[in-house]
Amino acid sequence: MTEFFNLVKDKIQLSEKSRQAFLSVMRNEEYPKGHILVKPGSVCHSLFFVEKGLTRTFWPH
Repeated sequence: MTEFFNLVKDKIQLSEKSRQAFLSVMRNEEYPKGHILVKPGSVCHSLFFVEKGLTRTFWPH
């Protein structure tokens, strides 16, 4: 999660209280190659920050 805060510190200023609020709802997860984060037809209620690796996005036609 350090990578996330390093990235945003150049864009916005976060107070320590705001940083702690973010940390209270963030969690670090790892997924294997090929894992589907959001299944087709479902609604995503999460925000993902990729620290390492790549993602691929598909849009319906």
